[in-house]
Amino acid sequence: MASCCNLILHCFHKFCVLQPVLLLIVNPGFPSIADRTSYSWTMYHEIVLNKAIIEEREQGIIEIQHHIGELNEMFKDLALLVHEQGIMLDDISSNIESSHDATAAQAAQQLTKASKIQQSTSSMVSVKVAASPIPPSQPQAI
Repeated sequence: MASCCNLILHCFHKFCVLQPVLLLIVNPGFPSIADRTSYSWTMYHEIVLNKAIIEEREQGIIEIQHHIGELNEMFKDLALLVHEQGIMLDDISSNIESSHDATAAQAAQQLTKASKIQQSTSSMVSVKVAASPIPPSQPQAI
C-alpha cells in the first residue's frame, strides 16, 4: 500500500512540477510559475492527506481483522465447552436411567420378600393363636 502511494507521489511530481515547466517553454500563455507552484503544493498536500487517510483505514482494517480472529477463537472455545457439557449431561442422564432401573428392580424384590415375610408371619400368628391354650374364665367381681 505504501509503495503504491509513493508511486502516486512520484507520478504527481513528474506531472505537476516537471510537465508545467515544459509547457511554459512551449506555450508562453500557460499560467505563471507561482500559480502552478501553489496549485502543485495544494495537490501535493491533498495526496499526502489522502495517503494518511488510506494508511489509517488500513490500520483500522488490520485491527478489525485481529478482533475477528479473537472472536473466532472465543466461538471455538465456546463450542468446545458446549460439547463437553453435552457429554456430561449425557453421562448424568445415563446414570439416572441406570439408577432408576436398578432401584425399580430392587424395590420389586424387596416388596416380594416383604410380602412373603408378611404371609409367613401372619400364618405363624394364626398357628400360635390356634395352638395356645385358652385360660379358664374367672368370675368377675361385682
